[in-house]
Amino acid sequence: MLTTKISTVKKNIALLSASQFISDFILLSTLNCVFDGAA
Repeated sequence: MLTTKISTVKKNIALLSASQFISDFILLSTLNCVFDGAA
């Protein structure tokens, strides 16, 4: 029981960091487009 709980927590952490990375990437891409348009 405990081992399945730990693996679930690890999966959730991986998903969280992945979504954080994706949103950071989108934000950076958007900023790049804005700066390219302004330049």
